[in-house]
Amino acid sequence: MIDHSKLPKGRFTELTDEDLCGFAVKELSCRGCSGYGNCGFKSYRLYKGAPVSICVQRLEKLQSERQASQA
Repeated sequence: MIDHSKLPKGRFTELTDEDLCGFAVKELSCRGCSGYGNCGFKSYRLYKGAPVSICVQRLEKLQSERQASQA
């Protein structure tokens, strides 16, 4: 069970599988910055009721690589 009192204050959007474009949450972890979100691409969301952080830049890169390989 998630202890919602330990979540950061504010409103979190629930991610759907459609938002992840078929990628796993682990594939979208940040690899370009220190992990603290200094780059401005780190996004905090909820996925299946659990807090996650994903890298929007990584998602866009993986999507473009997928499109290039399908072309």
